[in-house]
Amino acid sequence: QRERWRVSEVNRGYAACPSYPPCVLVPRDVDDHTLLKAARFRQAGRFPVLCYCHRKNGKVLCGP
Repeated sequence: QRERWRVSEVNRGYAACPSYPPCVLVPRDVDDHTLLKAARFRQAGRFPVLCYCHRKNGKVLCGP
């Protein structure tokens, strides 16, 4: 499952979302440009990020 995710620094300096940390886990297939576009579209700049991953079965929870 780890290969499906990447660390993004798109929020460095809280440029996209003031309530997210500077580094977030996002789907590997989504580039930072797309994340910024999504942040501009969504309320308070929140875009979907990985919130939880179950160690045994690999199921994930994502959300803003």
